[in-house]
Amino acid sequence: YKTIIQPKYFSWLKTIHYPMFPSSHPLVTEKFERVSTNWKHNHPTSEVIQLNHYKVKSMEEWIERVKVRGAVAGPHWRDTLSDFKTWDVNEVEETDILRYVPELRERLGEDIFW
Repeated sequence: YKTIIQPKYFSWLKTIHYPMFPSSHPLVTEKFERVSTNWKHNHPTSEVIQLNHYKVKSMEEWIERVKVRGAVAGPHWRDTLSDFKTWDVNEVEETDILRYVPELRERLGEDIFW
């Protein structure tokens, strides 16, 4: 999951994926349903915004990140080639964003896409 927040209400990070807020501003979904502190009980939604996030993009990109950080998760981890193979899953082609291409072309007034 990725979280989009209003920084003025943000207090601290419980984990990289779970920001904490004062009780007066609980973390909610785009449907304003309260988010559980147990991430297993939460379900991503994408009716208002969809943010595609990938653990790995390509072998070349992964190698560069591992050289710099030691791991894609950060400096306290060490990734192996086996990790890359586990995360390199591209069985589903994500095409949802393509529904916006006609409107974007119309707004820009030019053919800037393939």
